[in-house]
Amino acid sequence: MAFNESVKNLDADNYDNVFEYQNAIYNSLGEKGNLFNRVQYKDIKEKVEKGDFYVTKENEDDSSKGLYTEEKEIKTVTYTFDVSEKSVLYLHNIDGDESVYFNELKINGKKFHVYAADLGSEKEYNTRYPVSNNNGVLELGVFENETVKVSITYGVESPTVDATALYLMELDKLSELNDKFSDNQYSQENEEIKLSLNANESDVIFVPVVYDEQWECTVNGEIVEPVCILGNFMGIEAQDGQNDVVMKFVPKQAYISLIALVVGIILGIGVLIVEKRKKTPVVLQTLASVAFKIIFAGFMLVIYVVPVCWSTVREIIALFK
Repeated sequence: MAFNESVKNLDADNYDNVFEYQNAIYNSLGEKGNLFNRVQYKDIKEKVEKGDFYVTKENEDDSSKGLYTEEKEIKTVTYTFDVSEKSVLYLHNIDGDESVYFNELKINGKKFHVYAADLGSEKEYNTRYPVSNNNGVLELGVFENETVKVSITYGVESPTVDATALYLMELDKLSELNDKFSDNQYSQENEEIKLSLNANESDVIFVPVVYDEQWECTVNGEIVEPVCILGNFMGIEAQDGQNDVVMKFVPKQAYISLIALVVGIILGIGVLIVEKRKKTPVVLQTLASVAFKIIFAGFMLVIYVVPVCWSTVREIIALFK
């Protein structure tokens, strides 16, 4: 599929939540409006009462963290809204950069279980949120032509009701998008990936492959440099009209290693020949041995030490961007 050029500037950190980021991606495909729409509530009610609430605290015996329940004031917020078109309902609880924890969630009075892979036998019956494997986003089900009530039980010190983001995704829009991009001419032969599609000159072809500078790409036979888009995916700048793309992964370090191996073998043979010749001066033997060791150390430095140091520096620079 091909995005318009705006995709090159999309960064998840510039959006309030994951849904707004997805809408920006949707628009960069040339679609109008939103794929995800924030729910408009008919009513919001809050209730505060005494109850058991899960808390995490230090275990006095072994200083490890554990999960406990204690009686305290808890707050339940109920959101009521209408759903017309057949849509998937999603929840994302955030307050600034922090996830907002809750103890229990009910949909139309029925308790919602938050699957948690790290909770052993209780993983299918857990009601706490968030858990480690859902990235803070919950899919709450599919609804159509009905009134929905979502009730969330927090601790009384929880943030305002606006910290809970409920969004609807219309399935018809998703189906239309899928149909639009379903005809992908894609093939893989030996070490090459080939794809063909029509696009505009300013478009960026999206390839669902992790971005790496070692990919070599051509469009209609012309060499192009891939770009990194949508976090860490491959993007290829398109030409106007038909685009025949060929991609090949060429690990440059493999070539360096092969050259080092060949040079090492040649030097090793040379050193053996020098050492076995009785007439070869001792000084020449010593120089040959030292030269071999220096060259060997240099190749080790280039192949192993430099790449590790460069990767570390890039990671540190990325942290401060």
